Amino acid sequence: MVKRRITELIQNEVQKVPTSAQNSVIDVTATAVVASEEEQDIQDIKATTEAESTEIIEDIEKNEGKNNSKLNHPTKLDLEATIKQLNESLGKTRQNEINLLEEIDTLKSTLSEQQFKSNGLAKELQEAKKAAIHLADANSQLNAEISILKQEKIQSEQEKIQFEEEQKQLVLVKQANQIIPKETYKPIVVNNYKKSHHAIDRRPIEPSRLRETQEEKEDSSPMWLLD
Repeated sequence: MVKRRITELIQNEVQKVPTSAQNSVIDVTATAVVASEEEQDIQDIKATTEAESTEIIEDIEKNEGKNNSKLNHPTKLDLEATIKQLNESLGKTRQNEINLLEEIDTLKSTLSEQQFKSNGLAKELQEAKKAAIHLADANSQLNAEISILKQEKIQSEQEKIQFEEEQKQLVLVKQANQIIPKETYKPIVVNNYKKSHHAIDRRPIEPSRLRETQEEKEDSSPMWLLD
């Protein structure tokens, strides 16, 4: 009987609460919380609320135990005291609800920040991947250019060695040509002499001075005879 009256009193008090208070429950869109710590915080809040509700029920049961002697004849004071306790319990419940909503808002804000950071990290990761691909392409191109330069260097060295060998061969040929003695010059005599039909004066050719002296002697001899 007493429990029934208490239930009725609770219902009456609930009906006295303004509709705005009844509709004060905020619909929260379910959001997947990635962080396990946030889920643990929500579970802790629920556990605290359940514990407080259990304490309220225990207080009511204690009050019922104290008033067992007055169950059959409850007085107005008893009813007022019960209503007061119920109002206090209801106030605590509302405050807990407000605190819970504030914590939910905080968790939502934290989750939004984490999602923003996660998006930023994902963007940075994509940029890093693009940079890595670009760097790999540049590295491949650089390796190809280095390979070409190496081949050109090897070819240039081979050409240089070949040129030096040719120069050495030319020097050796020149030295060999200088060592070989030259052939002595032997003019070719062509015997085209033809005999002349004229008589040849075979007298010895005397010098002109001797001839003149002989002529002077010949001229002077007759003059001596005349003397």
